[in-house]
Amino acid sequence: MQIGSRPIAFAAVWRWIETGRLCSPTASALLALGLILATASGGGTAEVSARGEGDAGGIRMTVVPAGPVSDQTRVEIRVGLENDSSAPRQYDVQFFLDRPEPTAEIGRQTVTVPACGRALARCWWETRGKPGKHQLVCRAESGGQATERLWPIEVVASDTPGLPFFQGVWLEPGAIAGVCETDRLEETEANVRASSDAICRLEMNMMVLVAAQYNAVFYYPSPEVWEMDGTRGYSHSFPAAFDRVKRQIEIERKYTPVLTAYPWHNYLHDPASGGNKVDPRAVQLFESYSAWKKQQDRARKE
Repeated sequence: MQIGSRPIAFAAVWRWIETGRLCSPTASALLALGLILATASGGGTAEVSARGEGDAGGIRMTVVPAGPVSDQTRVEIRVGLENDSSAPRQYDVQFFLDRPEPTAEIGRQTVTVPACGRALARCWWETRGKPGKHQLVCRAESGGQATERLWPIEVVASDTPGLPFFQGVWLEPGAIAGVCETDRLEETEANVRASSDAICRLEMNMMVLVAAQYNAVFYYPSPEVWEMDGTRGYSHSFPAAFDRVKRQIEIERKYTPVLTAYPWHNYLHDPASGGNKVDPRAVQLFESYSAWKKQQDRARKE
């Protein structure tokens, strides 16, 4: 999908969602986020077509991670295929690096999409030895007609699988509700949208909507950008100090290809994003990380 001018890889991770279990503020936040995702790019994943942006031909492309990435990892190229006809349809899907030519092919897959159904084609691309700015290209052909999609991606020379900054964020519905809750849904949507824009400004090009815990079972990614008062439990969690977050980044980039911040709302807060319940420590963490990220960007360009 796309928010503003930036492509975003959006992944929805649902462990359990049961009817009646969501409180009203959380449900409002989920609905607002759903509206943003649906309106940002027509409800699809991000794709740039050689014939212009859009979903023509029922073909959508996304890349995970969206980039930038290190030259010590690999990325997954995903192509969603839709068939609105009453008969199955076969696609020959080719994947290329930079240009749709035989010498640049990095993968190929034949996929049959059922009648009035959907299917997925995918390919993995190794980034080793390929620093620089590239375009990943997919070409889907069916019935003598071909459609191409492009995805720009930057590969950064690195001595570790992960880069020294966050590439994505985890959006927890409960946390979104806690910051963005108001009496009117449109205000909630505006706050979530502004926060999404802040994520884009920091080149966090992947969002994961997740229920991080249920029945005392936890699914926490790391690094975490929050701490808690051990004597008082989770209800007294607070934004972590930047030095602590930076130490986590430096340690985990050695082992993790994609560093994601958990969670975003209420812990890493851009003051331009609005919201009713803003912790000043969250603003301080955002500003410290933002300044550090700019230093990383300058060093990358030198």
